[in-house]
Amino acid sequence: MQVACTCGNKLCVSEVCSLVGSSRTRARLASERGAFSGAAKATRIALTKAAKSRFSAQTIEMVRNYPGTAKAAAKEVGMSASHAKAIRRGESRTAGVFNPFAGLLS
Repeated sequence: MQVACTCGNKLCVSEVCSLVGSSRTRARLASERGAFSGAAKATRIALTKAAKSRFSAQTIEMVRNYPGTAKAAAKEVGMSASHAKAIRRGESRTAGVFNPFAGLLS
């Protein structure tokens, strides 16, 4: 058994909003608050990956705007050619604009 807080504040210790339940109960409460929603989750994952990346935002922007081929841009910054091509196609390291309606349009 675990103690979950119905108000959503992780640091809350109030008896009024505390609820004793299973991990399943905690997960249900979190999903009702939107913790596992698609757009919010995708944004959190993308921002975390970008923060842990070997390549800075400036390097990614340089690859995106490089006048030559993706292979030449990759060689200049020290990344794989396939990663540089994915960046240019928009499949990797998107510009940071996350449209919640993007899935509905395709």
